[in-house]
Amino acid sequence: MVKKFSRKPTKKTRSTYTYKPNTSLRAEEAKVYKRLGLTFVVIVAVAFALYFWGTDIVVQIGEFWRNYYPETENTLAQNNDDPLLAPRVDSLPLYTNVNKIDVSGWGQEGQEVTIMNNDQNVTQLLVDKNGRFQYAGVGLTEGENVIYAKVTEGGRESDPSDKQTVVLDTLPPEVDYSFGEINAATGEVVLTGTSEDDASLYVNDQRVIVQTDGSFRESFTLKSGDNVFKIKVVDLASNETEKEETLTYTPDESPTPTPEV
Repeated sequence: MVKKFSRKPTKKTRSTYTYKPNTSLRAEEAKVYKRLGLTFVVIVAVAFALYFWGTDIVVQIGEFWRNYYPETENTLAQNNDDPLLAPRVDSLPLYTNVNKIDVSGWGQEGQEVTIMNNDQNVTQLLVDKNGRFQYAGVGLTEGENVIYAKVTEGGRESDPSDKQTVVLDTLPPEVDYSFGEINAATGEVVLTGTSEDDASLYVNDQRVIVQTDGSFRESFTLKSGDNVFKIKVVDLASNETEKEETLTYTPDESPTPTPEV
């Protein structure tokens, strides 16, 4: 006898799930949106102020804060044991032929900056409200001048700024030259000589290459008659030496011998 098995029918059910955040989570989300909205309003307000009043409004706000809470600033200054930040000096020329130079740079407003040359104190001056300092007329000595600045405050002293070397050179550059023998047939002549290896050499406003050992060589083709050569040398400090020489060329007009047949 075969047994028959039958499956009992089951009730049809449908499962549904709906996410419902709790009250605390909704409150946190509201706070986040509120902060984002407030940040957006502040950014728009700052952009609006800078557009219409520029950076002056920032300076005025800072001055108002210092005047309204002067004791806070003094307390912070007295309790600040952090090292003083070194000032920053603007780039200076590597070479000059002028015995005085202007030195300027950046620092923190109100700080006293000392400008130094070859480790000698040149002057002290205060950083203005824009964070700038400038001194016109730092005296230079012939040769190398190592210029830097530092901040002094309450017996403390900052590290020096980056040191910059300015070379004062007031002497004109030297140049020795000579012209070779003129080729009577072609009018070609060669100029040779020596100068400072880092100087610029010009002949009739045409640049002539100076080698690393200071030597130079250049060929020229003369025209019939007088040929004026203006030789100018300019060194790195813009000192100049000029010389002038005239060469006279008479072409060889002797007839060419006719070969015998």
